[in-house]
Amino acid sequence: MFAPKPVRQAVWVDLSNELAWPVNSTSTRQVADDTVSLLMAMGIEAQSYPSGLALQDWKPAAAGAELQKWKKKLRSAFGATGLGAGRQPVARQAG
Repeated sequence: MFAPKPVRQAVWVDLSNELAWPVNSTSTRQVADDTVSLLMAMGIEAQSYPSGLALQDWKPAAAGAELQKWKKKLRSAFGATGLGAGRQPVARQAG
């Protein structure tokens, strides 16, 4: 859906900051922005972005929970389980 393309090696500082950031699932657009932000932190560029029509098929809470699950898996894989404790989600733009 995002047509990801590796463009650089991930930098731990960028990735750890992104993994610490909670997912904001107030809207599908925000979950998509959070997904693009995670991809960028991983050194991957999104070549496309889901259309508004495609995002209508998503349920914000379900999409946000899925993204949060992936962030948790990455934190665990990198041994960074304490990141993001107590942080509240806020709206932000990818990039």
